[in-house]
Amino acid sequence: MKKFSNIRRLVLCVSVLAIALSVPTSRAADGPPTQNINVVNTRAIQIRDVDNPARQPFHIALNADLPVGRSQTSCPTTLFTVPSGKVLVVEYVSLWGVSQVVQSPIIDISRTGVQTEYLFFLEHKGTSQIGDPLYGANQQTRLYFAPGEDVTYCVARDVNTDDLGYRIRLSGYLVNLE
Repeated sequence: MKKFSNIRRLVLCVSVLAIALSVPTSRAADGPPTQNINVVNTRAIQIRDVDNPARQPFHIALNADLPVGRSQTSCPTTLFTVPSGKVLVVEYVSLWGVSQVVQSPIIDISRTGVQTEYLFFLEHKGTSQIGDPLYGANQQTRLYFAPGEDVTYCVARDVNTDDLGYRIRLSGYLVNLE
């Protein structure tokens, strides 16, 4: 019985010690107290490539619709004009569309005076969140546009019995020539 009592005391002491060690202690923080700082910016923050300051990030987004009865947009349609003294390098193209009936949409990205330079076939990717057929094409690429050139697009499809909502996203960078 005495042996059992000693084991019980030992278990009790170890339990109390474990509880005491698990309770966090509070102590003063090292360093100065925290201060809240409010930054108010009234103009856009310019972003640049620190490794290559001649590069400026570029992104353009277009959301549009091709209505019932139209098989293509007015082609070519200007999406962006490259500023003078700069070259545009498009590194990524993301295209998608949604309609109520299955179609085969095609989106062409070209330059001024050139027809059908970069052709993207949108593939049926599944169903949109509203239950309509969803199409898409995403491509890492390298497309170059000279100063003053228009970046144009054209959307065509094989079925025109319903609306085709389409989205064009281009990203890359502008490079200073000077």
